[in-house]
Amino acid sequence: MREKRMRQLLLYGLLAVSASARESVTAINVEDVEDENITISALTGTFVVAQPDNVSMTRGSIGGSTDPELFNVTDNDLLYINSETPIEGDGRLTVENVQGDGCSPSTDGRRLQYIGGDGIIGEVTCSYQARFRGRGLQPDFFSERTTVSITVLPPSEADFIRSGDGRCADRNTLTYDEVVYEDITNATTCEDRCTSVNTDEININNALVGYSYNTDRECFCAYSRGKSPCRERSEPPSEADRCDGFGGTRSIGGISRQENTIDLLPAEECFRNVNFVGIYPREDNEQARGARTPFNVLGNDILDVGGFTGRNSQLRVDSVVNVNTEGTCTISPNRRSVIYSTGNPDFQGITFCQYRAILGDDESTTSPLTRINIEVGGTDDPTVSP
Repeated sequence: MREKRMRQLLLYGLLAVSASARESVTAINVEDVEDENITISALTGTFVVAQPDNVSMTRGSIGGSTDPELFNVTDNDLLYINSETPIEGDGRLTVENVQGDGCSPSTDGRRLQYIGGDGIIGEVTCSYQARFRGRGLQPDFFSERTTVSITVLPPSEADFIRSGDGRCADRNTLTYDEVVYEDITNATTCEDRCTSVNTDEININNALVGYSYNTDRECFCAYSRGKSPCRERSEPPSEADRCDGFGGTRSIGGISRQENTIDLLPAEECFRNVNFVGIYPREDNEQARGARTPFNVLGNDILDVGGFTGRNSQLRVDSVVNVNTEGTCTISPNRRSVIYSTGNPDFQGITFCQYRAILGDDESTTSPLTRINIEVGGTDDPTVSP
């Protein structure tokens, strides 16, 4: 990738007499210079430039370690041998000195291997050096350390366990937006129907939290708020009988992982999707201080990954909405906060805006819009009603 920047080239003299003669290395700093502007032919020797990689993988399941995933990270690395023209992805390059949890060199040494632990979803960063083995009296040549950013996606298939008696509900005992099928013979057939519903661009495990089945042979496929394939109650998906709950942006249904059940008649059973990944946001009560005030709105949100919670350090603010807001809410540069800017300097009272959280840059793993209540010009110890 000739257009990429090289921060430092490591030049190894061809006259070095052994691989242990690392002190013969000459470092040439090339700050903020495009590599096509470097006169490589003026350099006599061999060196390796490892390029950063951005890769992705899909977990097979949330629980347990993932199967080993192999990445051909040296395919875009550059090898210069006494020439200004590099060899890209030279088959003699190997992956060495790997750092990062779950990362290691592959058995053949040419690739980077990643094995993710329990509940790891989102971005993982590892690093390595590319190595070119010298021949004869030549030393081995190593690149600078470079990064590999691995996006770990939720499993592509749902997996269910029986959660309890009653209708599936969330942490606040709210039932979900549901797609309903009638005259379903058993729970297994209900599961098949729910997993066959098209959720469009949203991964099924970011949408389907579980399903309920009752003795009247009704099947209820339960979706986290805003993720239901029903956009209107009168528009169920193909072959479904109806939609319960509004769906779409009008939804007031349950959010994120199934935690509770509600006793209803006829008798029902709830089955939880153990591969579900979602964000459970909480309203924030804040006070504005000065002309611009940052709010750590993600601090009390919960990232649900299967049976794991927390790990919300990778959450970011995806968007903000200002509707009847006195002043303006914007996203901080690091996307970890919402910044409130005062509009009318004489205003005192309560205003609000809304934000949506996201896991890294995964547009499937987002929260519903969540309210930030903001007291402007109040006391030092505000009490804001939600």
